[in-house]
Amino acid sequence: MDLQCCTWGLRGIEDAEEVWDDPLAPRREQRGASLVEALAFLGTATVVAVNSMSLLGSAASNAGALMVSQEAVTIQASVRTLSVKRHGATSDIDLSVLRAADMLPESLRLAPDGQVTNQWGGAVSILPAGSGGQFVLAYENVPTAVCIDALTSAGNNWTAVGVDGGSAGLVAPYDMTPELAQQQCAEGPQTVEWASD
Repeated sequence: MDLQCCTWGLRGIEDAEEVWDDPLAPRREQRGASLVEALAFLGTATVVAVNSMSLLGSAASNAGALMVSQEAVTIQASVRTLSVKRHGATSDIDLSVLRAADMLPESLRLAPDGQVTNQWGGAVSILPAGSGGQFVLAYENVPTAVCIDALTSAGNNWTAVGVDGGSAGLVAPYDMTPELAQQQCAEGPQTVEWASD
């Protein structure tokens, strides 16, 4: 067989000899990616995007629960500070008093009519409870995942935590198990309550 017939597309016999001498020599220069490479890239990118979205949702829920807990502790500290100045009386301390004293967390939404709402649009309120300076802080419209985290992460500075109308009512923070929190928060957005003395 003639060597020239096997080197179709090459410029001459000299080029053909170089190809036969180097078996790894490129026969032509590739431009761009092949279809298989493009599909592999798209598949990998899709997996990364799906996992990122999953982590983003989880992170947002955790951030919401952390924010709620921090807001609740800030409001509790503000009420306690004002009650000390009033010799333990909290019955007349409400959000309008905290707002006038500039003691509300900046992350809460303040309407011109005096209404205070959380990041989910639910009302935030302070309710007197019993005598001796006790009060209940209530957050309405809290999503289920945030509700569970808020109840289970309540510190011992609260006397009781729970969901308004929940099956177990308000319980001591150390009695609030993840299972009980899940049971109380199960039916969609809830009103989370923290009781303080």
